[in-house]
Amino acid sequence: MQDSGQLAGLARSLGNHSRYLAASGQWEDALAAITEAVQIFRRLAQERPDAFLPDAARTLGNHGTSLAASGQLEDALAAITDAVQIFRRLAQERPDAFLPEFAYSLSNYSNCLADLGRPDEALAASAEAVQTYRGLVQAGHDALLPGFAMSLHNYSRGLGASGQWEDSLTASTEAVQIYRLAEDQDAECQSGLAGSLKNRALASAAMGQQEHALTAITEAVQIFRRLATARPDVFLPELARLAGTLNNLALIADKAGRTSEALANAEQAIAIFEELPERNQATHLPVLADSVKNLATWLAKSGRRREALAASEKAVALYQELAEGSPAAYLPTLAVCTDNLAVLLSDAGRHREAIVAFELAVAVCEKLAKANPATYLLPLAVSADRLAIRLGELGRFREAVVAAERAAAEREKLAGVDRAAHLPALAASVNNLALWLSKVGRHPEALAAARRIVGFYEELATADRATYLPELARAVKSLAADLAEAGRRNEAVTAAERAVTCYEELTDADHFVYQIDFARSVDGLAADLAEAGRRSEALAASEKAVAMLKELAEADRASYLPALARSFWTAVYVRRTLGTDRIAALAFCDEAIRLYRELVDKEPEAFRDALIALEALRNE
Repeated sequence: MQDSGQLAGLARSLGNHSRYLAASGQWEDALAAITEAVQIFRRLAQERPDAFLPDAARTLGNHGTSLAASGQLEDALAAITDAVQIFRRLAQERPDAFLPEFAYSLSNYSNCLADLGRPDEALAASAEAVQTYRGLVQAGHDALLPGFAMSLHNYSRGLGASGQWEDSLTASTEAVQIYRLAEDQDAECQSGLAGSLKNRALASAAMGQQEHALTAITEAVQIFRRLATARPDVFLPELARLAGTLNNLALIADKAGRTSEALANAEQAIAIFEELPERNQATHLPVLADSVKNLATWLAKSGRRREALAASEKAVALYQELAEGSPAAYLPTLAVCTDNLAVLLSDAGRHREAIVAFELAVAVCEKLAKANPATYLLPLAVSADRLAIRLGELGRFREAVVAAERAAAEREKLAGVDRAAHLPALAASVNNLALWLSKVGRHPEALAAARRIVGFYEELATADRATYLPELARAVKSLAADLAEAGRRNEAVTAAERAVTCYEELTDADHFVYQIDFARSVDGLAADLAEAGRRSEALAASEKAVAMLKELAEADRASYLPALARSFWTAVYVRRTLGTDRIAALAFCDEAIRLYRELVDKEPEAFRDALIALEALRNE
């Protein structure tokens, strides 16, 4: 039987071997070795905690790092948490001996929390690590400067993730300064410098300092490239970091308006990731997924839609794989990628596949909204709206109603929290719902929705008349049509009169833009007045509409001839509905036929049916 000293020696050897294997990218073998070391030190620490508890904590920390590298993030967090707790206790008892290792364990703890999508906890841990290291360095422990720089690097990254870019820039700049002043400019120091330069670049870009960002990220790429090409067999991690930094360079280049450079760097990053040994690819899957997602965006922006679609499909597949292991961290991006894919599929005419993608986006957003409604109710509403629209375009109206009802319900919740911000989108969602309700024959509900829409735009126009009066005018005009179809003639007239009033106000403000809408609203009012039996008012409105549109057509016949022809048809309809002045009705009908014939000569498909109907009416 081996004594405790021999067992400890074996465990330390296993730990050293694990580190060597990890440096070579052999993560599975590294994990097996460090797992055995943990088991040994746990047993020894139970027997003699005073002698072996520090070793157990160190080995747990290394075990957590190996688990994280193998994608087992929850298990990694458990191991690193144990290490932090042990070192915290040891540091309280003997700060001179164990504060440095406590600080180091906090940095690892922060990284793992960040990888699990727990940014607030990660930031708190990294802040404590920086504070601990700073105290040690100020006390004269210069040997800990590399660890201090790394803690600043992690802290900078966490600050950036929480949107505190100015503080992130300060932390990364301090880290860069420490790395540049280090006496031993070995590979580890150079790798740390490159990582901190990358953080500084991201912070600079977020603050609008694009040239500074490009300078920093370009230097980071150069360092990682130098490390990776010097000994690619040894520096596999640097090769992966090079790919990740190329992805960051692509992002910054895109922000600077250099889309072609962004594309080239993203493609290079993906090529590097795909050349990594298969056992290493899982470790770097998050950055690969981000690179592919960005590539899809830039390909679409460059008009390379087919390639963008292929990249978008790949991004969704990658994020689905990531979300299975860590939903909190990756479901948000999966939702974005799925929504983007749905749009690209729709644009490519692959509507049924687009529907499937939109349904997946809604399902992902539902999961997110349950956990964090404040953040994800809006994406859920947007996805549900888009799904409803695509279903409607395919004629799947009943399904469109379900999706539109969901979108409207979510936007109602959002408007309950911030009405000013979300009321416009709520009005648009209810407008979609009204359309699909009408399509499936649920006319009373469609009419109720139309009334709600008018109410929403009345409220919006009260606060901002210039912006929302056009929407109010359209909503009231649509309500008038719905009321007329429902046989509620007097209410239809009231709504139509209000639409005319709105468009008249708009025309006074901008005659060129709204004069045609004003004329059409008067024409619609004429028909509603006729159906309500209000003879003199109907005739007057019809004559006014014809006169207005004649004037417009004289100035621009091509643009306004269709509306003018329609106004003559309305004039016929008004006189036939009222049952008076048959001779005038025939004269208007002859003129309407003449105008529609002119239109059919230019656009037969658009106007032939109207002409046939008019000619049949003339011969009755």
